[in-house]
Amino acid sequence: MNVLVLGDAASIHLQRMVRPFVAEGHRVIVAGFAPGEIPGATVVALPAGARGLPLLRFSRKAALLRRLIREERIDLVHAHAITVYGLLALACGRVPMVLSVHGSDVLLAREKRWNRIVIRLVSRRVDRITSPAAHVTEALVALGAPRDRIETFQYGVDLDRFFPAETSVAQGAPLRVISTRALAPLYRVDLLLMALSRIACGTPLRATIAGEGPAAEALMRLAWSLGLEEDVRFRGALGEEAIARALRDADVYVSATPTDGASLGLLEAMATGLLPVVADIPANREWVRHGENGLLFASGSPDALAEALLAAAHDLPLREKARARNPEIIGERAGFDAGISRISGIYEGLVQKSSKGSRP
Repeated sequence: MNVLVLGDAASIHLQRMVRPFVAEGHRVIVAGFAPGEIPGATVVALPAGARGLPLLRFSRKAALLRRLIREERIDLVHAHAITVYGLLALACGRVPMVLSVHGSDVLLAREKRWNRIVIRLVSRRVDRITSPAAHVTEALVALGAPRDRIETFQYGVDLDRFFPAETSVAQGAPLRVISTRALAPLYRVDLLLMALSRIACGTPLRATIAGEGPAAEALMRLAWSLGLEEDVRFRGALGEEAIARALRDADVYVSATPTDGASLGLLEAMATGLLPVVADIPANREWVRHGENGLLFASGSPDALAEALLAAAHDLPLREKARARNPEIIGERAGFDAGISRISGIYEGLVQKSSKGSRP
């Protein structure tokens, strides 16, 4: 099968999705605005220049994609993120199309009228849509997407890589906190730093901030101004193996973003046996039960996050319960192999129908 993937090859999430199909012998071409290396796949950089009228720029990209499809005999197009690559997919002509939404491309984009028009248009033209969570699916349907074209599931976690540490931490040891969210304003890593500053004097702790982004320098300055230079370590962007090791060296995973799809970072942390301390939003309530396998705090409140971290520090039984139960939850509901199998089934079904002369 010859597959054209529209998305950022530099994204670790897209790389994870592409690798199994390359390994199975499929020819995969990834076209996008942020190129990166994916062994075995062909990566094509789309022109990102701002010169010319928007319609003219779109036409140039569309012509390039149609040429790729014709010359490479593409069987199927899979676009990631609806308002950018989903729109470009519409220029690809009569070829089976899959669209994967990831959360913010729907939940945040819908706030603008033009994006709502694009979401409605694209979702009605593609053959299948994959959504990572029920609340994202409902948002799509509310915007005009046909419910019968949407399949709701997470690609999942590589359970061979993300698994609990062999030993747990004894009572009284410093609380080890980790965040793996991007260092961008949306993810509110500043709330974590403010919460840590509220408890650092009376609670032994050490925190790891693993990620990069446009807010990195500002967050480092904030940590210094809050007196956290000895307690917080900024590690930058980490590869998958390094993230897995960093998670196994932590007790608590924190995410303070006020909106999300189904955070892969949360699922990886749960697979590793960590206690999630996360904002009380629909995306997190789908995976975390407060006081059972994690803690939820009022979104946007550093005081509430500080209280939750204090509770986590002093409740070793809850951390042990999460260490046992959370890997089971991910194994049952979000294993990577199962997610890729579903994608493969969608591909095969659409290509078979197309070969018989009719798109679904």
